[in-house]
Amino acid sequence: MKVTGLKKAVGDYQKFNKGGRCDPHYGLLMFDKSTGKLWTDEFYDLGRNSYIEYNSADIVALVLEMRDYYLREFGKYKPEVTMKTVKDFILKNYE
Repeated sequence: MKVTGLKKAVGDYQKFNKGGRCDPHYGLLMFDKSTGKLWTDEFYDLGRNSYIEYNSADIVALVLEMRDYYLREFGKYKPEVTMKTVKDFILKNYE
């Protein structure tokens, strides 16, 4: 599968989440399984409860799926989000 938008999406994710878990400025890394497109949704919410609801089963919050996988496999709650880890995760789980 060809993954598009990897560099920009990961860069945006890192920029939006650089303030840590208590910062209301954050981003969710999203992935469209049907097209291979990757992007980051940006939010500013004190409760960190905002999200965009997509009307497609092919669009997933990739960072949340990575978090669940890392917790199951490695006992780590927070995955390291880099271009390599994101691409490897996509190829392993959506190919």
